[in-house]
Amino acid sequence: MCFTASYVKECKRSDPKFDECVKQHAIEAIPSILKGDKEYNYPKLDPLNITEITLNTGTQLSIKLKDIVLSGLNGIKIEDIRIDLKKQTFYMKSSFASLSIDGIYTVDGQILVVPVKGTGPFHLTCENMVVDYSFDYKLMKGPDGKDYVDPDLAPKLTYTVQKINVQLENLFNGNKELGDRTNEFLNEHALEINNEFKDTFVEAINAVSTSVLKNIVQTVPYEEVYPY
Repeated sequence: MCFTASYVKECKRSDPKFDECVKQHAIEAIPSILKGDKEYNYPKLDPLNITEITLNTGTQLSIKLKDIVLSGLNGIKIEDIRIDLKKQTFYMKSSFASLSIDGIYTVDGQILVVPVKGTGPFHLTCENMVVDYSFDYKLMKGPDGKDYVDPDLAPKLTYTVQKINVQLENLFNGNKELGDRTNEFLNEHALEINNEFKDTFVEAINAVSTSVLKNIVQTVPYEEVYPY
């Protein structure tokens, strides 16, 4: 049995402005999607709660983030959407003026050339982030005989960010002088540090977005969203 939420609207394949239709309907659907949907079995996305992320770049550094809260997804701006129905490909570019991340960190090791050790709350902001999200898909027959997008997807996600600010509290057991100097260094080199951990961040973000996507595509018939 299938159903289609009211915010999932159709775009006819014959529409000469098909991609524009998909983009407009995606923009209209964002507020509803961010609220979460029990029928599609995905949680509230703004703020987005992530239990834990472990960051590793080798033996010199260990970083664990937990009780993570990502805020600001409601500020998403969809810049572009392109769907090739023949090649069965999807591409979306979106941007965020500002995202904030809060949680608890534990770090022990060396970041670039600076020893860092501590555990406590952290706050991070990302400004002017651009995200590219794409995947190939194939169709499968559902038990009702209708076509669905096969949920076995492997999306690719990349991002760029213009500015990052980070604040780690309670570094070096609360040593304010060392903590302030370390936070100053981290902010001066934030973009360089981001490149060191980008793969792990991408994996975590991609896992959440793909989980939502899979829950939707396996319950919404393809021809109901993209009729002839």
